[in-house]
Amino acid sequence: MECRFFLFAVLFAGTSLFGQDMSTNMGLIKTLIPDSSRVAVIYNPSSSKASALTAEMEAASRDQSLMVIKVPVTSIREIAPALRNLASFDVDFMYLVEDNIITGTNTIKFVVKSTVKKGIPVFVTTDNAFKGGALGRIDGSGDAAVLTINGKVQSRFNLQIPEGNSKIKIEE
Repeated sequence: MECRFFLFAVLFAGTSLFGQDMSTNMGLIKTLIPDSSRVAVIYNPSSSKASALTAEMEAASRDQSLMVIKVPVTSIREIAPALRNLASFDVDFMYLVEDNIITGTNTIKFVVKSTVKKGIPVFVTTDNAFKGGALGRIDGSGDAAVLTINGKVQSRFNLQIPEGNSKIKIEE
């Protein structure tokens, strides 16, 4: 079975991650990949928001019929081995919880480069990662969330993009 990952970076500043937001965001991603069933969560367990966020992701994942695979990372040096180890879990997409250690500009570029080589789409909420080659970016939260697809890299991936859906747009 082909192993595919999706990377989704969660931005803490300015976006509430509690309530229905995470479930809505995962629902948007599942619109593009309806058969997804497993999500890996790479996060820094030292972060003050990590435990609350992973608990919310688990709840949202149940709402979307997804199994969460937690991958704690405490330094930038652990990113590459974490990406290699995820292949054994047959993950359908990945959430990368934003943190200074995990989602610095160099780390994002490395993750995007590593995943694109393997045909793995990257979903983010940060503009720098979107411009760095990510496939999609979620803007807003809750019912106002919109998934923007990067038209420059869209053709590299097999997605089911619904026509006429106001929650999904393509940006060239």
